[in-house]
Amino acid sequence: MLVPVVSKEARELSITLPRIVARARDIIDQDPHLSFVGYDVSIAPLVDEVTRSVGTVVSAVSRSLLDTAVATVETFFKGMLTLVITFYLLMGAERFKWWVGHHTPQPYRDELSPIVKEIDRILGRFLRGEVVLIVIMTIATWATLSALGIRYALILGLIAGILELIPFVGTWMAAIPAVVVAVATPSPHGWSPLVSAGIVGLAYFILRHAEDYFVIPFVMGRAVHIHALVAMFSVLSGAVLGGVLGMFLGVPTAAALRIIIGYIYGKLTEPMPAPDQDKMLLEAAVPVSEMENTG
Repeated sequence: MLVPVVSKEARELSITLPRIVARARDIIDQDPHLSFVGYDVSIAPLVDEVTRSVGTVVSAVSRSLLDTAVATVETFFKGMLTLVITFYLLMGAERFKWWVGHHTPQPYRDELSPIVKEIDRILGRFLRGEVVLIVIMTIATWATLSALGIRYALILGLIAGILELIPFVGTWMAAIPAVVVAVATPSPHGWSPLVSAGIVGLAYFILRHAEDYFVIPFVMGRAVHIHALVAMFSVLSGAVLGGVLGMFLGVPTAAALRIIIGYIYGKLTEPMPAPDQDKMLLEAAVPVSEMENTG
C-alpha cells in the first residue's frame, strides 16, 4: 500500500521539479530580502547556493540514457556493498569471532574474546539504532510536513530518513528540497511562499534539535559511547577516505577503535603483578628439605 503512494509522489516530483525550481527562483527574485527584528537580510547568496544544489539534482534527472544507466549501476553497487557489509556484521559475526579466535595465539585468546564480543555488541546496537532513527525521523518529518500542508510530504519524509545515514549533515541536506517545494507550491493555509518556506525551515530546525537532544541520546547514546567531537572527526575522516559509505561507517569504526585503544592503554598502565608468596616460600623450603634428606 505504501509503495504505490511513494512511486506516485516520486514520479510527480521528478516531472514538476524543474518548474518548482524555476518558480521558486522567480518568487525569491521579486523580493530577495527578509525583515528580521527590524533588519533587512539579503538571502540572495543563500538562494544562489540552493539553486545550484537543486540544479545539480535537476541535471542529474535529465541526463542522457547512458549517463543515467551508469549512475544507476554505480548507486546499485554502492547499495549492495552497504548491504553486504551489514549482512556480514549481523549474520557472520559468530564465524568472524571463531576465525579471529582460531588464528590468535593461545595465551591471548582469553583476553581477546571479551574485546571481540564488545565490538560485536556495539556494532549490532549501532545498526539497530540507525534503523530506529531512520524510522523515527521519516515518520516525524512526514507528519510535520503533512500538518503544514506541504506537497510530497511522504517522499520528502523518506528522503529525510535515508539521509539520516549521513551523520550531522543529513538533516540539513534533506531540508533543501522541502524548502524549495514550500516556496514553489501554494500553501493550503494561505501563507506566502517565503513564509511557507520559513516555517518549513523552522520545522526542520526543530526536528534537528529534537533529534540531537532526545532521539539520538536515547537511541544511539548507549550504543557507541564516544564524544561528539570524536564522532564528528570520524565522520569527516570517513568522508575523505570512503565517501558516503565512509561517513556511515566512521562512527562505529571509531567506537571499535575506542575499545581496542582502551584495552591497550589498560595493559600498558596496569601495575606489575605481585610475586606469589606461596611459590616463594616453597622455593625457599626446597633447599632445607634437600639438606635434611642428605643429612
